[in-house]
Amino acid sequence: MRPEHRNHVWSDDFVLVRDVYGRKIRMLTLIDEYSRMCLVVHCARHIGVKTAYIEPGSPWENGYCESFNGTLRNELLDGDIFYGVQETQVLVDRWARHYNTRPHSSLGYKPSAPEAIINMPMQNLHSVMHRSMMHILSQQVILNWTQFR
Repeated sequence: MRPEHRNHVWSDDFVLVRDVYGRKIRMLTLIDEYSRMCLVVHCARHIGVKTAYIEPGSPWENGYCESFNGTLRNELLDGDIFYGVQETQVLVDRWARHYNTRPHSSLGYKPSAPEAIINMPMQNLHSVMHRSMMHILSQQVILNWTQFR
């Protein structure tokens, strides 16, 4: 299925990295195929999710996510040493923000999620941030993640 607009087709995949002690850190990556935006990368020791079978040697069956995972690995995972899940999550979240706001050749050198600067009074900012945080927390409960980000 070809994506026709944002939030039409999402792809997910798994990435495995090891921390400095040799323990596995699993990552669930989720991207929007139309905008190429990284929606979430969740890091955990165990992720209780099953995925559809993809034939070995057939990365074109999940091409957008495979491309994203390759970029994640080349730009962050292969060049860093991780000491645990929480540190990895912080570093991956920081990298994902960078990834979403930089130009992408597949989008005509436009960012998938351009940064926006909004001028607003400080009392309104607190209210907006509180609502945003409550939304994020409710989404985490809905997804039933194994650990708090």
